[in-house]
Amino acid sequence: GFEARGTIISDRWRSQVNLFYSEHRGEITRVPVRCGMKYTIGEQEIGNAPAICSKEQTFNQGRLTVKIVFSAKNGQNLLTAEDLKSICRLEHRIVRKCKNFEEYCHKANGTQHCCPSWSVGHYIALLNGNPSCLNIDETEVKKASSLLTICSKYYRDGTLKSDCWDFAKNGKGVGRCSQVPDTCTTFNAVYNIFHYLTDRHFLSDGSNSSLFLRYSLVLVPVKENEHFQVAIYKSYLKDDISDGNVILSGYELSKLKSEIFNELMLADLYLSAIAMLVIMFILWVYTRSFLITSLVGLIVVSSLVIAYFMYTIVLGIKFFPFLNILTSVILVGIAADDAFVYIDIWTQSMCEHRAKRKGPPLNEEERDQELISITVDTMKHASLSVFVTSFTTSSAFFACLTSEITSIRLFGLYSGLSILCMLFLMVTWFPAAVIIEQTVFSRFCCCFEFMGKLHETIFKDTMRTVIDKLVAWHRGLFMDFLPRIVIKLRYFWLLFFFLLATGGIVVATVKPGIQFPTSQDFQLFHESHILEKYSLKLKNNFHFETTRTSSFPINLVWGIKATDTGDQFDPYDMGGLKWDSNFDIASKKGQQWIVSFISRLKKQPFFPKDKKLGKICFIEDFFAYMMMNCTTNDRICCKDSTFPYNLTIFSKCMIQMQCQRIKEIQSVTDGAPLFDANGRLRAISLKFESNVPFTWSYDQADRFWKETESWALTEFNKAPPSANGWFISELRFYDLQKSLSKGTVISMSIALAMAFGVMLLTTGNLYISVFAITAITCTLGVTVGSLILMGWKLNIIESITLSLSVGLSVDFALHYGVAYVLAVDKNDRKSRVLFSMTGMSSAVTMAAFTTFIAGAIASQSNVLSYIQFGQFVMIVMSVSWVYATFFFQAICCILGPENNSGQMTVSKLKAGYKKLKACLCCANADLDHYTMVRKDDSTEVKNTVRVLYVKEDN
Repeated sequence: GFEARGTIISDRWRSQVNLFYSEHRGEITRVPVRCGMKYTIGEQEIGNAPAICSKEQTFNQGRLTVKIVFSAKNGQNLLTAEDLKSICRLEHRIVRKCKNFEEYCHKANGTQHCCPSWSVGHYIALLNGNPSCLNIDETEVKKASSLLTICSKYYRDGTLKSDCWDFAKNGKGVGRCSQVPDTCTTFNAVYNIFHYLTDRHFLSDGSNSSLFLRYSLVLVPVKENEHFQVAIYKSYLKDDISDGNVILSGYELSKLKSEIFNELMLADLYLSAIAMLVIMFILWVYTRSFLITSLVGLIVVSSLVIAYFMYTIVLGIKFFPFLNILTSVILVGIAADDAFVYIDIWTQSMCEHRAKRKGPPLNEEERDQELISITVDTMKHASLSVFVTSFTTSSAFFACLTSEITSIRLFGLYSGLSILCMLFLMVTWFPAAVIIEQTVFSRFCCCFEFMGKLHETIFKDTMRTVIDKLVAWHRGLFMDFLPRIVIKLRYFWLLFFFLLATGGIVVATVKPGIQFPTSQDFQLFHESHILEKYSLKLKNNFHFETTRTSSFPINLVWGIKATDTGDQFDPYDMGGLKWDSNFDIASKKGQQWIVSFISRLKKQPFFPKDKKLGKICFIEDFFAYMMMNCTTNDRICCKDSTFPYNLTIFSKCMIQMQCQRIKEIQSVTDGAPLFDANGRLRAISLKFESNVPFTWSYDQADRFWKETESWALTEFNKAPPSANGWFISELRFYDLQKSLSKGTVISMSIALAMAFGVMLLTTGNLYISVFAITAITCTLGVTVGSLILMGWKLNIIESITLSLSVGLSVDFALHYGVAYVLAVDKNDRKSRVLFSMTGMSSAVTMAAFTTFIAGAIASQSNVLSYIQFGQFVMIVMSVSWVYATFFFQAICCILGPENNSGQMTVSKLKAGYKKLKACLCCANADLDHYTMVRKDDSTEVKNTVRVLYVKEDN
């Protein structure tokens, strides 16, 4: 699901892949039935490699599934016979001794013998006629070193290629690598050693001083199977392994990382359980209620289960990405936040009621009346806060549905549903539990005695004293010290945090700004994890990983529509082909346009000037074929036929040419005409390499896409309907980057707008809503700036966290804002801020602290998703608490509304509506004032007959 879906590039890519699948299944073919031959395009046969298994095709069309890197202890030179033999022994111990190795290994031509692994020792043995790398000696190593030193310059200047040796002839290929000595081309050994098996610094300048091998890589020719790779990892790779002076430095098995990641994602769920237990313990200490504490945990679990039911059964979504598991971390923090707020408001309401009554209720009736009154007051305030925090956070999650990336969409959907479920349970179960705690449980004295003894057992003697001191310090901090420094230093807080937010915004938008990842490798674990060592630290040491010399391919397709017919929420659903019913390249207009199109194509700046389309362009081949001299056997498919050709001649000659052309080996990705079972031409594709070097860089890929797409749209818009097509290239990673950039901004904007709307509806005060959004914006600036300075780049997890930052930042400012609006003394700003601080600062701080703890525990995982999410939660909780407590309250203390200023009451809304209506009526009247009616007496009179205008004759 880590891919864009529903974009132009995605739709075209999936349509192209479906075209390949249709050809693979035999639904369409590049070999017409009339050719009388069967030609099924599939994957290249791995087993057809030569006996020594040295072709690059041995590794599944260039996909190297198992890479193992070795180095010497203390950084010594590996280019010794003993060390190279140690590498061979280690490779044999790690891979070849693994169960079922012979089932998954690639085998040599016509034998049942597994191909040998590519290693420096293997090629030295091969060049010296040794049967095994375990038999090489120091003399052979020195001989090979001399050969490598001589041949290094040919590799560096690019004259030594990967195909200099012709395995079919067992000699140097005719016309290949003519400038390279024959000894440098034998078995392509020298090229493979430099390109694949040695580090980049090895003989980098061709001198003896650079004849130092720091890293040596081994490539194992095995099929790609996740179960086999996991077996290797768990049996041999989890522990340190060495042989003599050689140690295992790192490795990459193509599917291992994702498989281990899936296992660890589930295994590390215990961290969420620990976070929940810690938060519940804090909640129990805070509330001294086992019932309420247990209920919070039950609400979290129930919310996740109900949301999962709605997600899978009600909505029928099959794909459940691993990101959805992160919802539990957020849910624990929000549930604790709501519980702290409700309990604090309940306690304050009880104190206020008993202060008015001058004591507790004396009988059952008074107790019931008090309970009803306290519940009403608490629900009036707490339910509002709980609703707003839950609704704004769920809105931030649901805003992720605007993303074009499947995993982000589904994460936003599941998380949003979970929070709404929790909201429903919090406003139904939780108040009921508090009432039960105050009524039913109070009648069971034994229970209270037991709970009292339990508290005494846990918090007795010294611990009880410490707890009492902490409670006293807690009251002094939140009831006196914190409100006092906020009010007294309000101008300082306002200026300081405004400047800090400005700095964060500059960091986020100007320099260094939000960066895109420069590699398509998706990091799954912490950088210290062994499974990330190769991609993060070792990969760039090898030429084949860093010197991609290819350019952006351009694939032009006609005959199918670029439409994604699959399920947008299921990345495994590729959909099917949608044929273009208007396609008819055999029409005369189609032929004329395609000929002129090829001519214009060659003049484009991205077309390689020094190359011809050649055999990859069957269209040019066809028209060249039609210009051949006629023979007695063929008077139709020759130059006697007049261009544009009629339908019969075009179809007959296209099939005839293709029957001859198809005898040559073609790749499944080459351009070709595609026919259905009846021999009807259904689609054509044209593929060639552009002269734009391939890169993962967003800016360069963006420039290539925009320029090429602009040209293609211009061309195809001018094409007749029978020749309309589209273009695609290798741009999926760019599409992902583009979707992340656009989707993050859109989801953050929607979340901010929703937060403002909800704030305005719940507080009913325009000024408070504006101040809160200002504080949230500043929080976002500091949070995003901090993450960028920590080295974060915009990827899947980062995009989600930025989208969620709005929902998680709004809670604390909203609690303070609601309390400010509900303050009793509305005439004085300082009094309202004091009321807001004393009433909510304790609950807000505890909520921030518990969520911070959840983030800190999650960051102890080995899985990068948990680590980054935990870091984000810690940062956003800290920053949002600081800005809500100091910055937002400082604004309210200086500019906050007094009395009912800015309050959006129903009467004010009605009055505003009447004024707006009156203004619109006046505007219409003004328009009527200048509307004239022509009369027969050459006068124009305003139709209200208030003014007479006389038209003067010229």
